[in-house]
Amino acid sequence: MRLFYPPFKTGSKNRWPDFYLLLDGLSYAVEVTQLVVEAENAFSGWLQNFIKEVEQTAKREGCLRGAYLIVFPRRIEKLRVSNVKSGLLEYIQSTYDLRSAPKRYILRLSNSQFCFIQKLQDKPDKIMWSGGYGNKWESEASVDVCNLLEQAITKKVSQLQRVRRPKILLLYDLYHWAPARAYYACKPKLSTLLSSFHTVFVVQSEGAGLILHSRNHKWVSKTK
Repeated sequence: MRLFYPPFKTGSKNRWPDFYLLLDGLSYAVEVTQLVVEAENAFSGWLQNFIKEVEQTAKREGCLRGAYLIVFPRRIEKLRVSNVKSGLLEYIQSTYDLRSAPKRYILRLSNSQFCFIQKLQDKPDKIMWSGGYGNKWESEASVDVCNLLEQAITKKVSQLQRVRRPKILLLYDLYHWAPARAYYACKPKLSTLLSSFHTVFVVQSEGAGLILHSRNHKWVSKTK
């Protein structure tokens, strides 16, 4: 297998595809793009900073012992941040001497708008966060995923229409909120768009992912 940049002409505006792939004697055009909702991306960045702030405060106050998980299934209005932060720190302080502890809701406005924290184990001293999937939120995430896929694939179909090689589309998942089944559920709606490509692969954590479509059935079977 060999992956290399295509020989773009100087001043070329249409710099597609991103790569060429030589595999088993065949040449493929490989295009790479991202799946992300800008608002969600901005929120994730803000949330990471918020968790880091909570962790640093807990360490500074000498009350962080053990690994904690904080779950935010939906956005939390920033006006409530001070109350959320104080609630998280109070839980961390109260569970200092425990090896683990049941989860505690810090904020619970609805089935999909809440925040809870749980002490998982007594080491390492770290605070992690994750997105949860309440029923309502998962259905909303599924709609988001289909829209993201449709927008990204439609754009790439247009950009690559003059490319004659078999085309592979790599979609880097920066959305993070939906389970794999949400992506597979979009396939019937996107079947015409997907058929424009030899393979469409959603890249998730650490290079793993899922194949939404491929003309090579052996590739599909290797990811299951």
